[in-house]
Amino acid sequence: MVLIVAVNFSTPDSVLAIIDALSALGYEHGDRNHWLDDRLDDVRKMVTERKVGLVYGSNFSIGVNIFFRLAEAAAKMIREYPEYDPWVYEIHHKAKLDAPSGYGAEAGIDSGEEPGKIGRIPAASNRAGAHPGTHTVGFDSEADTITLTHTARSRLGFAVGALRAARMGCGKNRTLRVLRDLAF
Repeated sequence: MVLIVAVNFSTPDSVLAIIDALSALGYEHGDRNHWLDDRLDDVRKMVTERKVGLVYGSNFSIGVNIFFRLAEAAAKMIREYPEYDPWVYEIHHKAKLDAPSGYGAEAGIDSGEEPGKIGRIPAASNRAGAHPGTHTVGFDSEADTITLTHTARSRLGFAVGALRAARMGCGKNRTLRVLRDLAF
């Protein structure tokens, strides 16, 4: 069996048209777009009707997805301690168009069961020089600071993760899957 997979790193204005065109051709699809969040019902309908798979996420790097899970676990633990204030910071190269990046937006802390206690924390962003991308999630109190940081060294992590997500998420379930939900 031959499986053809398209990996899409596009813009918010073009993402739906690209998914529509690729799914109409029967292509499995990996999409690095946090802009799908508001359009998931339309995308799910396309994918289901055309019996193709789609994996989407804000970032395909394996390290980033491990980072997301660590940050989420930390946020859930820390919500028991109201003296800690959560924060998120990211820095990227000056040519990066979105701020915060999809990665930074997704790294924004969501404590889960009690959103009023910590809730969603937007990322503070900076664009400068040739910086490949660093994201830090922190929890600060009068007594101390706890931080988790992920730094990209190159685009290799994105490519390896996109290929791995395509192998794991497409071809089997023919459905819409969120990258963070895959144990990759």
